[in-house]
Amino acid sequence: LESRLAFEKAVALYTAKFAVGRVPRPPHWSGYRIIPMTMEFWEDRPFRLHERVEFRRSERGTPWSKTRLYP
Repeated sequence: LESRLAFEKAVALYTAKFAVGRVPRPPHWSGYRIIPMTMEFWEDRPFRLHERVEFRRSERGTPWSKTRLYP
C-alpha cells in the first residue's frame, strides 16, 4: 500500500460497487467454514503476569463457558 488514504479510497470504491447483495467471487475460488469450539485471548501484562481467557463450548450451538487461565 502506498498510503492510508489509498487504502481508504479502495474500501470506499468497493463499498459503493457492492453496496447491495453478496460480493461475487471467481468460480475457481473455494473455502472452508471454521466453527471454533475453543478460543483463547491473550493480553501482554508486566512481569509475565499475562491475562489469558479461554472460551470453550462442548458442541456447536451451545453457550460458551469462560475460564481464566494461568499465565
